[in-house]
Amino acid sequence: MTWQWRTNGEGRDNPPSTNIFKILIRFNKHRNTLSIIQNFIPNKLIKLSVNGIETSTEVMSKQWPIVISSCDNINIVNKEVLLWKQRWIVAEDKLPCTFIDAISCCDELLFPKVFQFLKIGTTLSVTVVTCQRTMELFNVETFRIVTSTKY
Repeated sequence: MTWQWRTNGEGRDNPPSTNIFKILIRFNKHRNTLSIIQNFIPNKLIKLSVNGIETSTEVMSKQWPIVISSCDNINIVNKEVLLWKQRWIVAEDKLPCTFIDAISCCDELLFPKVFQFLKIGTTLSVTVVTCQRTMELFNVETFRIVTSTKY
């Protein structure tokens, strides 16, 4: 997102609030990770290529190295995710669309790493609500700044 500062007619810039910039900086750097963790939800996973799955697993292993311990091979985790995908391609059930639905369908013994990723995604949902509320405040602040500026 880029900002265009507006001048107030006297040639002075009216920059947006520094709080808005702090919010943008704080959440934009995590946007990629938040979008990638959603790839383990079956309704998104079945649309991914093998390359997309490998990329998602690699990003997750860098972000949360505790999930993939040093004794685990990343290729084994990729195969587990591919098996999780295959389970949903052949399944006749309705595809889970949320982390909660996906984790309730995931057997922790068969898919231990996928289960861990889904657990992380489930707990991140709470923070997403906070993000949404923050962004609502961000929009209110932006509206206040724009409406208070006279041209």
